[in-house]
Amino acid sequence: MGSVVRLQAAPTSHSDACHLVCCVRAVVSTAFQSPAGAASLGPFGHRDGDEGQPLGDTGSAGWWYNRGIGHSVQSSLYQQVEQAVAMASSIFEQHEEITYTARQARQLILRGKAFAGMRVRGQLDLSDCTGKPGSEPPLQLPEQLIATSVNLAGCTALQALPEGWQCYDLDLSQTLIRSLPASLHVDFRLNLTGCTRLTHLPDGLKVGSLIVRGCTALEILPERLDVYFLDIAQCVNLIDWPNEASVRIGRLDASGCPQIRTLPPWLKRLSQINVSDCVSLMQLPDHLQITSWIDLANTRLTSLPAASSGVQIRWRGVPIDERIAFRPETITAAEVLNETRIERRRVLLERLGYARFLDQVQATILDEDEQSGNERRLLRVPMINDEDLVCLTMYTPATERQSVVRVPPTIQTCQHAAAWIAGYDNPDEYQPLMET
Repeated sequence: MGSVVRLQAAPTSHSDACHLVCCVRAVVSTAFQSPAGAASLGPFGHRDGDEGQPLGDTGSAGWWYNRGIGHSVQSSLYQQVEQAVAMASSIFEQHEEITYTARQARQLILRGKAFAGMRVRGQLDLSDCTGKPGSEPPLQLPEQLIATSVNLAGCTALQALPEGWQCYDLDLSQTLIRSLPASLHVDFRLNLTGCTRLTHLPDGLKVGSLIVRGCTALEILPERLDVYFLDIAQCVNLIDWPNEASVRIGRLDASGCPQIRTLPPWLKRLSQINVSDCVSLMQLPDHLQITSWIDLANTRLTSLPAASSGVQIRWRGVPIDERIAFRPETITAAEVLNETRIERRRVLLERLGYARFLDQVQATILDEDEQSGNERRLLRVPMINDEDLVCLTMYTPATERQSVVRVPPTIQTCQHAAAWIAGYDNPDEYQPLMET
């Protein structure tokens, strides 16, 4: 009957399982009494025409007998085939439970051999797999990936994510991703920083920390969003909030969102809120309780909710009091000049305004001239332990008002200051017919 294949203890690795399939082929080849018999089998033991039935579903040697070959095979060979079939079936069933290291998983993905349901431990780093969209070969990511941490930051060829991923930490920042599948599950952090083509997120998204900073195409957050930390900073086109969502206990960073006019009523209690440079923000929910701090620089807020009374107020990270935040008209130039803390002094100066400050001090005139019949003056005020304040004052026809613009302290002439404001490095190249 030919050579006898002896099977050892069941292997545990995928490579050993593949070797076992080769053993099954050898046994079946012996059964056929011909090398051609083995050649007619597919990679998982299928015979041509039976591709739909996996090797493990053959059940026993009776499968072979029922196909007309059992009469020519001795019973001992039946037993070998049956043993090989059972062992191979067990190994391939266990294959889905094998956990790969991040390095092993990366190699499988780059070779296009990753399979659905693959489990990965450690940080799977694919951040260097960049390329043009549609480039060959594409990055073939598996569906139903189960991983601790996946880093795809900067993969510019990535425009969509496969279905069914489960991750603890997923970094998709700086990719061309447009949306995410509803089947995505991320436990700790989902980072989408700088995904400028992202237009929407799946309803019911639940994650510990969601970062969509700089996602300039995003106009609204998903319904039933559930997070502890939310970063929507610099989402310049974000115009509205979902009707139902939850940001609990942690932090909301909405800085640099110019179209946001109010915060949603479902915000109840947060530790930290940053709404600096939300230039349209006029009010906060009455019942909002902030337990740590709020940064409200350059907003239109005039007070805090009663539930947040006594919370620390910040202006671009600098702690201030309610008077500086909400009653800037009480600030004087003398208060600015006498403030020894540089950061706080800069906040006082910003709240007071350059024009009011210069009206109250004796500034040194560095230069003065005329442009299109309008007077320009370059003024300087020394600042203790800080760079001098140098400002260009000029009449602006568009507003019909005197404007005051701070310029670098090294500038010595009005022409140089006006050129710098207009974006010219060489003041001689700045020759406008009229300054507007």
